[in-house]
This record gives sequence, structure tokens and C-alpha cells, in this order.
Amino acid sequence: AEPETCKRLIHHTFRFLLICSAGVWEFIENQEAVEIIASKGPSGVQEAVEELVYEALRRWMAEEGSVIDDITAVAAWLRPPVRGPATAHRQEVTVPDVYEFIGDEGRAK
Repeated sequence: AEPETCKRLIHHTFRFLLICSAGVWEFIENQEAVEIIASKGPSGVQEAVEELVYEALRRWMAEEGSVIDDITAVAAWLRPPVRGPATAHRQEVTVPDVYEFIGDEGRAK
């Protein structure tokens, strides 16, 4: 199978990139996901992604019982541009829509 991809321009003010499957977005709003990732900062990105995934799992279990959709999340903090903010900084990236992130026993790798 070939993954679907899309291109987005990354603006110099973007702090991180967050890619999640529908299993996350089913019960977690965009702003809440952003707040969870932002709350831990770059050094806590692993912990933040785990928190996001576990919260999605908890809500799936509360709402649907044993029926759970794929819950996948990847977050990457972006480095600030090398040039100053007055200089336009644009970077084009292509990323698969969904990354596998869940490992053994439902724990994030």
C-alpha cells in the first residue's frame, strides 16, 4: 500500500508538528491536543505524546467499551529558523498522513 501524503509550508512561528490518526481526533479536540504537547516542551515530547495517546484511549474505552480505533500520534518540535524573524523562513515538507507509533502492549515507543 502507498501512503497518502500532503505538502504544507511550515511558518517560522510554528513550534511543533503534530500528526495523529483519526483514533486521536475522535474524542480530542485540536486545541486540547496542542495544549497537551505544548505543556511538556521540547524535552518532554515523549511524555506529552504518551499522555495524548493514553487520554484518547481512556475516552475510547469510556465511550465505546472494547471497540477502539487506531490511536497513533507523532509530535516533533521544530527548531527556530537560523535567520532572524524579519527574514522569511519557509520550508516545504511532505509527510505521510499517519505514522505507526504504538508499540508493544499499547505503550508508545
